[in-house]
Amino acid sequence: MEVQCTAGRPAPAIPETIRTAIDRIAEPVLIARDAALLYANPKALSLFGHETVEDAINDPVLQQRFAALGHSLP
Repeated sequence: MEVQCTAGRPAPAIPETIRTAIDRIAEPVLIARDAALLYANPKALSLFGHETVEDAINDPVLQQRFAALGHSLP
């Protein structure tokens, strides 16, 4: 499966109220749409060794995993 590189892709705008609620969750949370990672809360960033959401959504390993999930889910 070919994965398109989106190097330098900025984090999409997530409404402040949603982002604040997700950031308060004690578990790692990743948000994806159409096989693309859109957001990672601070616990997820820490788990995957990233400092910013942009770092996480541009991580080629995470990109590949979400692309694979997008093709396997109904």
